[in-house]
Amino acid sequence: AMDPQQRLMLTCTWRALEDAGISAQAFSQRRTGVFIAASQNDYAVVASQDEENQGYLVTGHLASMVANRLSYTLDLVGPSECIETTCSSSLVALHRAIRAIRHHECEQAVVGGVNLLLSPEHFHSYQAMGLLSPDQSTRSFQAGANGYVRSEGVAVVILKPLAQALADNDRIAAVIKGSSVSHGGRSSSLTAPNREGISCAMLDALADAQVTPQSLGYIEAHGTGT
Repeated sequence: AMDPQQRLMLTCTWRALEDAGISAQAFSQRRTGVFIAASQNDYAVVASQDEENQGYLVTGHLASMVANRLSYTLDLVGPSECIETTCSSSLVALHRAIRAIRHHECEQAVVGGVNLLLSPEHFHSYQAMGLLSPDQSTRSFQAGANGYVRSEGVAVVILKPLAQALADNDRIAAVIKGSSVSHGGRSSSLTAPNREGISCAMLDALADAQVTPQSLGYIEAHGTGT
């Protein structure tokens, strides 16, 4: 009855702790936030058709339980949130974790994102909206862009203040200098990006990181081809 996204998040978090060289027992000794991006729950549509699953629909299928079960299983005390902002969910979850650590809501954080395609309903809806590429090809920033291709995945990172990670002798994969989130307000449609809004968010992130655009060596853009 449990949403497979919950199971995958538990597994991936354990592997992330192992990769960082952190024991689960030691990790639970500090106030820990959990910020998980989970936009859709296809499994709830499938499982709700089984009468035997009715007693587990809340704990097994609510999106909030993806984060809450992780906090419960690993005995993590701190904010436990499921983030859903469609395409930007994982990066918003990361931003929330950064702010929570800076504002002393938690000392460290688990940040993750998960997406499984287990039901045709969303495919039908997205196709009707014209979001999916009819030839299953994403052509970001090209004149022939005609939509995007849905996919599955799960990822987890462990966040700590740099000084604490160094003191704990953790394996450090990257250092996050700054972040920002923003909505662009009114655009050509509810789901269309706003160029000015995206530019402002980028400038705010640069200011938060205290770096200049000229100092950047690599930029990865969000381009779905829609």
